[in-house]
Amino acid sequence: MAKENRVILCTGLPGIEKGRFFAETRKLAKFNGKDIKIYAVGDMLLSLAKEDDPNFIPENVLNMPSSNLEGLVRCVYDDIARDIKNNEYSLITTHATFFWRKVMTDSGNARFLEKVKPDMYVTIVQAPDMIRNTLQKSRQWRAQMPTEDEVCLWQNIEAMATEKYWAGMQKTQDGKRPRFLVLPRDSEHEDMLKLFMYPNVEFVYSAFPMTQLKDPDGSYDKIKEFQRRLREYFGVVCPRKLNIAIDASGMISNQTVHMDLAHFVKDTTKTIYYVPEMVPSTGGITEVTTGITLSRDIYQVFNAELAETLRQKDGSMKISPFVSYNSRGVFWSEDSFFEHLKKEGYEKLNMKRQ
Repeated sequence: MAKENRVILCTGLPGIEKGRFFAETRKLAKFNGKDIKIYAVGDMLLSLAKEDDPNFIPENVLNMPSSNLEGLVRCVYDDIARDIKNNEYSLITTHATFFWRKVMTDSGNARFLEKVKPDMYVTIVQAPDMIRNTLQKSRQWRAQMPTEDEVCLWQNIEAMATEKYWAGMQKTQDGKRPRFLVLPRDSEHEDMLKLFMYPNVEFVYSAFPMTQLKDPDGSYDKIKEFQRRLREYFGVVCPRKLNIAIDASGMISNQTVHMDLAHFVKDTTKTIYYVPEMVPSTGGITEVTTGITLSRDIYQVFNAELAETLRQKDGSMKISPFVSYNSRGVFWSEDSFFEHLKKEGYEKLNMKRQ
């Protein structure tokens, strides 16, 4: 039996291409001297179905009676449960829901999670148009193609269903309460790996102005560098990794805001609002306010060069009192914020990056 045994359950819609994301995460794990055993529930289920019936057509699997599907899911989890304790890190990838023939259905995983007792529940999310573009290449989904709005709604239900899995699982294998997180598909692979290597790592929400930036390229360079430094101490959830277009439909925009506030902000311990330039940001204000109401720590960090333009002759900063009203701290340079982390006892994570 492996000395350490950590199990993470990951859900997400068909078309997100979780497999490629997890393969790159596993590659990074090996670079750090670790390994992740990946159990793809869907692939395992199709393999069992083909063993039972040589004429079985995989693309038609969701046409099977629910009782037949449930039996296959049970067998898959029995196989995983027999093998999982041999691994240091195990990742179970599956779907929580299906949208088939315009009907939302449950995948049946919840009945069997007690067999594997995940330590962590993660839903991987992506922009609806990117999911749909991938589904269009699939023979299975081409004839059942959902609209972008339906994909968006389906994705939020996927996250909600996975959160219900998490809420219903009282204890993990070591007797602790599991965790839940929603992570954009294009997140850095190191953030996914941290969930294995550092079970108690804090995940923070990286907030910043997006829509009204006057210098997008320059500001995003500053944001990426700030996030790089954040990742030395935390896991980071970045809203830009969701790849939602500015001109998205009303449904997609509304569901995106819900994902941002109900998951990205709520499922993290801190909202760190980074200001690369002084522009209005309704989103940033809303994220900070939501974090406050959820009793999360709020930090506001100004780019050092920008901060100097706000400094008055008496040395004080020309800034609204609302900035500091509910913040754990306001910092007038990136360096001062990271110095504060060190004083608070945070240490850099010992992870090799490729």
